[in-house]
Amino acid sequence: MITSFQAMVESGLCKADDPHPDSAVKLSDHLLSLIDKDDPARCPIAKQFVPNPMELKVLKGEEWDSLGEEERGAGNVLFQKYPNRCVLYVSGFCAAFCRFCTRKRRVEDATKDKDNDYEAAFEYLREHTEIDDVLVTGGDPMMLTPSKLEFYLRRLNEIPSVRCIRIGTRIPISDPNRVTDELCRVIAENGVKFVNCQFNHPKELSPQTVEALSKMRRHGISMNNQTVLLKGVNDDVETMRELCMKLYQLGVRPYYIYQCDLIPGLSHFRTTITKGRFIHSRLRGFISGVAMPFYIVDLPAGMGKVHCTRDNFVEFDPEITNQGPGVAFDTSINPTLEYPVRKFFNYQNKSFLYDEREFCPEDIEDTARMLLDAKKRQ
Repeated sequence: MITSFQAMVESGLCKADDPHPDSAVKLSDHLLSLIDKDDPARCPIAKQFVPNPMELKVLKGEEWDSLGEEERGAGNVLFQKYPNRCVLYVSGFCAAFCRFCTRKRRVEDATKDKDNDYEAAFEYLREHTEIDDVLVTGGDPMMLTPSKLEFYLRRLNEIPSVRCIRIGTRIPISDPNRVTDELCRVIAENGVKFVNCQFNHPKELSPQTVEALSKMRRHGISMNNQTVLLKGVNDDVETMRELCMKLYQLGVRPYYIYQCDLIPGLSHFRTTITKGRFIHSRLRGFISGVAMPFYIVDLPAGMGKVHCTRDNFVEFDPEITNQGPGVAFDTSINPTLEYPVRKFFNYQNKSFLYDEREFCPEDIEDTARMLLDAKKRQ
């Protein structure tokens, strides 16, 4: 287990003189075994867990609680963003710390949990009977002992209005040996409807992980996958197609492709929505319909998850909206390749302007190349 930047350096994953962000570093032995030691800079596993100096670059519009999770809730552990749904934060720790973590502000930092009050959270649920769906999250709930996890699940099951319990985890990927029969029994026997995993690359589907997934299926546990779209990890059609089909074959439903959140220091991970929609469009027709995920952006300030479809956003026409031009790229084959870079999301009477040049500066040129290559192949 690697738990410090110095240990990363000693393992040859970082350079000693690299600047690094002041945030948690954690890499499990299992994930370390999957990393390409000869070329960690290009390894899709290393990119997700090894600190990158680019994390020090903070853009305008990035916020530590960009999703507005902490605006409404109780006990510093329950956060309600939707009318009938909430998250219950039961663990501040993970088997490995993702560099693109949405909860960087508190995960792997026990000092942030000193005000946790679970009795206040359960009382909130009893009073707010409109909440019928609870996502048990963290950190990683499957880091808890089976008995501790069962304690939280039983308390939730005691509340009549809670009809659906889900768990969010990366344990099958980061530390599959923790998926024991006892842990599976606790999940299967305590009303958990779905376990939501996060696989981002086919390389994560190691033999140990495949066995962990098989064990969960043998216990009757239903699983979804929520992939984060990450530049340099899975932002190409073939990688995403292979990932979705392998998960489908293993009995894990490819549910979401998430746009990388607007957390500070993640611009090197963030692709344009234009690229995400292009990749998503190229999956359709080449994989089974039940293996086709939704492409989602979780909008800032608690606006919620929105499907990246034309029903939910408008690509600006510069001549009509007076918003300025898109981005033009000069090439010897096509003198101008232009695409809109401002997305205006309109959802539940709220709106948000997503300017790709502002939020995804590292991916603008790569998106243009991808679109040009596709156009040349037509």
